[in-house]
This record gives sequence, structure tokens and C-alpha cells, in this order.
Amino acid sequence: MKAEYEIGGLSVTMTNAQADRWNSGRTTDSDLRTILVAIPQPVNDARYITLRRALNSRLERMVSSMLDGMPANRCGEWK
Repeated sequence: MKAEYEIGGLSVTMTNAQADRWNSGRTTDSDLRTILVAIPQPVNDARYITLRRALNSRLERMVSSMLDGMPANRCGEWK
């Protein structure tokens, strides 16, 4: 089951197992494709991108720096 996590101030949707792998530095290729990171947008909206894109400093410089080295902290269930 997917859950909401916070990493570096960003909302991230992932499973508990994926969060455990993120926190232990063992994120898989599948995790990079399936974990979603919410990028806040104006007027109560968000843009969702994959973790792979979020970690790419050439495409998402600010986002990748926010995630770098930060732990996943559980916030709640995903709806």
C-alpha cells in the first residue's frame, strides 16, 4: 500500500518498503520509476514527477538538491 512521505520538504508517494530502501540507500530502478514526487505549484496545485526525474540535477536542480541526503518521514496514507 502506498503512503505519503516527506523528503526534504516535498511530498512523496511510495510504499513502506520503498521508503525503507530510500532510507538505507538501496533504491532500485523500479523505485525510481514508480515513486512520485509532488512539486508544489501556484494556487493549491502540484506537478507530479518520478523520483528518477526529481533526482536529475540537470532537469530539476532545486528539487534534486532538496532530496539529496534527506530521509523519508511518513506522513499518512495515500488516497
